[in-house]
Amino acid sequence: IGHFPCFSRRFPLRLFVWSSDMEIDGDDVNLDDEIDSIQKINEYMIPEQSFDVTLDDWGEVTFVSCRPLSWYSSEEASFFLVADEQILYQFPYHNLKDFGVFDSVGAVAFRDIDDDGKDDIIVIINYITGAGPQGMIPRPAVRIFLAGENEFYLAEDMMADVAEHILDKDMTIENILNIVCWEESQVR
Repeated sequence: IGHFPCFSRRFPLRLFVWSSDMEIDGDDVNLDDEIDSIQKINEYMIPEQSFDVTLDDWGEVTFVSCRPLSWYSSEEASFFLVADEQILYQFPYHNLKDFGVFDSVGAVAFRDIDDDGKDDIIVIINYITGAGPQGMIPRPAVRIFLAGENEFYLAEDMMADVAEHILDKDMTIENILNIVCWEESQVR
C-alpha cells in the first residue's frame, strides 16, 4: 500500500498488485458481508449524519447512516432505523454502481414530500470516480425514500428527475425539494 504526499489525507492512494496465485485470507474483506447487527452499525455509523427523529409508524427512532463495509468495491452507504439497541428497519439499496466509490453522506432531511402526512427521507450521497482530472472531486447523488405502511420505498422516478434537473454543484436539500415538490404539484 502506498501513500503519496501529493494526495490529501482524505484520499490516500492505495496501490495493489494482484496475481492469480494470490489468496485472500480470512482477515480480508468478505464482499458478501453486510451490516446486520447493532455492533456493526456502531462500527460503521456516520455520527454526523445519524439523527434521533420521530417518524409516523415508527415513533422515536434513530436514523442511522453507515459507510460501506469496504472501499474495495463500489458499495452503497446503508441506512437504518434503530431503537433500544434493535434494528427496526434497513432501507432499500439503490444498487446503482456507475456513480463511483462512496465518499460521504452529505445531507439528510426528513420532509413529507408526497403530502401523505408521513415524513419521507432525502439523502445526498457523495461519490468519487477516480477518473480524469476531476476524479477526486466528490459528485452528489440523491436517494429519496418515500414512507409507506411500516416501510420505505426508493423513489427512483423522483431521483431521476432530480439528477436530470439539478447540476452537481447545485445539489442541496432545498433544490431537491423544489424539484420533487413542484413535480408532485403538477401530478395532482
